[in-house]
Amino acid sequence: MAESNSKTERQILTNHDVLGGPRYSVGLEEVSLDPDTPHAVFSSTVGHFSSSYDGDALNIKPGSRTDKILLTLFGITASDLHGLGNILAACAIISLLILIGLIVHILIGPPQILPHGAVATDVKQCSDIGLDILKDGGSAVDAAIAAAFCIQVVNPQSSGIGGGGFMLVYDHRNKSAWYLDFRETGPAALTPGMVDAGRQKPHLLIGVPGELKGMEAAHKKFGKMSWSALISPARDLARNGFKVSTPLAKDIWRFDSIKNLPSSARLKNFLYRDGKPLQAGQTISRPDFADTLDRIARGGANEFYKGQLASEIVQEVRQLKGILTEDDLRNYQAVERQPLNASFGAYNILTAPPPSSGPAFILALNILEGFNFSMGDVKTAEYWHRYLESLKFEFANKNRLGDPDFEHDVPEIAHTMMDKKTAKELRKRIKADGVLSNYSLAANVTQPTPYGTSHISVVDSKDVYVSFTTTVNYYFGSGIMTSGGIVLNDELGDFARKEMDDEEQNNLPKPGKRPLSSMVPTVAYHYLRACTNRTAVGASNGTHIPAGVLGVLMNVLVFGMNVTDAIEYPRMFADLATNPELYEDKANVWTEKLLSDLVAWGHNMTKAEEGLNVVQAVIKNNKTITAHSDSRKYGDAAIY
Repeated sequence: MAESNSKTERQILTNHDVLGGPRYSVGLEEVSLDPDTPHAVFSSTVGHFSSSYDGDALNIKPGSRTDKILLTLFGITASDLHGLGNILAACAIISLLILIGLIVHILIGPPQILPHGAVATDVKQCSDIGLDILKDGGSAVDAAIAAAFCIQVVNPQSSGIGGGGFMLVYDHRNKSAWYLDFRETGPAALTPGMVDAGRQKPHLLIGVPGELKGMEAAHKKFGKMSWSALISPARDLARNGFKVSTPLAKDIWRFDSIKNLPSSARLKNFLYRDGKPLQAGQTISRPDFADTLDRIARGGANEFYKGQLASEIVQEVRQLKGILTEDDLRNYQAVERQPLNASFGAYNILTAPPPSSGPAFILALNILEGFNFSMGDVKTAEYWHRYLESLKFEFANKNRLGDPDFEHDVPEIAHTMMDKKTAKELRKRIKADGVLSNYSLAANVTQPTPYGTSHISVVDSKDVYVSFTTTVNYYFGSGIMTSGGIVLNDELGDFARKEMDDEEQNNLPKPGKRPLSSMVPTVAYHYLRACTNRTAVGASNGTHIPAGVLGVLMNVLVFGMNVTDAIEYPRMFADLATNPELYEDKANVWTEKLLSDLVAWGHNMTKAEEGLNVVQAVIKNNKTITAHSDSRKYGDAAIY
């Protein structure tokens, strides 16, 4: 041995569930080697072995002929030789047991995941494209952008370059965060009355798209691969063909309300082939959009905002009597903002600032934090009662928020909303066994419930996390598809209606202004233990988004669930106090007593007809990566 003194070695090979699930370990617990009392002791989770050597018991005496020969030829004694043999025998047995343990672990343990990266999206094909970018040496931002281009090809009802969004990037090694707001803005000709008229005239609700400007800005800051390399996988899908996704096929019926409008004729032709709606699994192509992506790959965002493509988009909108102009496109800018930073137990929470609903999301998280829930509470009526009441405070108070570049009291409102003292006061108002009648600290106004949204979560090998939410607002946005295959948003519908005007309303429509959003891309990490649960999470489904992120984070950070169980766990939702509280029906979780208790306490519990929100998350714990895409939208994460 390299050392003559006694030595204790401890080696444990572990791979355990990222959120504290079953642990499997096998290895060398302790080996004590002492030349005076040579012995070896091995213990493991799969067995126990011990052996000892005593020279006298074998009747070999120091100074014997055998001893002298060994000493002369090899510099060792017979006692050394027998001791070494025991050690070698122990090592052989140890190696065999380790091998057996590893085989057992591979067969029955968690999936073996290398510490490289993961991508979680609504579409398996898009998760795979993002993962391929990581494998080729791309950054987490590169992967998110490539996946986003893919999603707008396959699921144009959810997102696209005709819309906008938010991106949060967190570099865990350097403890730095970056946030970009590329939310759509009001065109210069926007008036409040247009928002009210937009229900029948969706062409009036087209905001200035920000998606492409935002993705290009993120790529310039964090990209490792070429811009065209990020677009080419989506372009190839559009040109060569892809199978219609289940969400696209299922969402076509949502287009019925506007499909007979003249402005929606081109989209109608795309969704209905020979008069029949697209079917899941049917192979289609989008050559017009492939050509558009080719132009953007060559010309970058300038092609969309200042080039020939900009002129074509504006000309089509003008023919439909919309208000979008070339100047609106030319003047659009994505905005870097400081992400919100809050604490939740031992975790830091990074999330979206206004015009997102991030401060109200933090308010609900702060309220729940003070109840000091433990792991078993997730199945109690008491928890869900307080969860629903917290959501009502979240919904009511987010309506005080708006674009901070136009409403200068919004930063102070957000600061107060996130203060732990505010949460403490509201927590006192939540009754132990009953609902309140008033949850608002401001004007009791409502926001529309858009669903045309998608979320992407990514982690790369450098421990960089991306949480990216993108939208065209309602399903298929305005229902307008350009000749280049771009689905244009109806984001101006997220502004408050004129009839809700009052002095405290910060979300009234104005030219250049960004409407209030429910999107809350979020990152959470433990501020003491650097290698514990680093999470990128976000959701889609409009005003239901904060509830989805809130519920999943509670499941992970408080109730100790792994990422799959946390996302697949059934959810509840509440907004206005006058609206019924919704729940997803899973008999193995919602007991009859739990639901009856909530009803007895005054909750109007109503079964939801579909999934309440769709969550995507990636989590890294030590060097183990897990990711999950919500089955509510038939997504699938990709990990390597």
